[in-house]
Amino acid sequence: MANWAVEKRLREEITKLRVEINEEKSRKVDLSKGGSFGFLGFEYRRIRSCKRKWRAQYVPKLKKRTALLQKLKEIFQRYVSQPVGRVIELINPILRVGCTTCGRGLEPVFFPTLSSGWRRRFDGI
Repeated sequence: MANWAVEKRLREEITKLRVEINEEKSRKVDLSKGGSFGFLGFEYRRIRSCKRKWRAQYVPKLKKRTALLQKLKEIFQRYVSQPVGRVIELINPILRVGCTTCGRGLEPVFFPTLSSGWRRRFDGI
């Protein structure tokens, strides 16, 4: 009975915001049983924090990460013979957006291979 009351209240609040729920795309997810869901380009799941408390984790979806890394790859390939300073000027805005999107501390999740590739590319500078 309590779940029904929560759903009813949630629907009332969503109606006040003039937002429509697409019933075909919507589903109920139990995060406590390992479920996850995607929303606005992020994947949400429940994890334990370092302090052993449950919290929500959200990371960009693989499709978004792939698109961002593809954009970086194109810049690296196009400007391979250019000075490093020029390449850095081009990729900094892209990296800032990516890191801002995923939030502080999630850069390794968003760019899992970037740090090793970056070190190889600019080693000795």
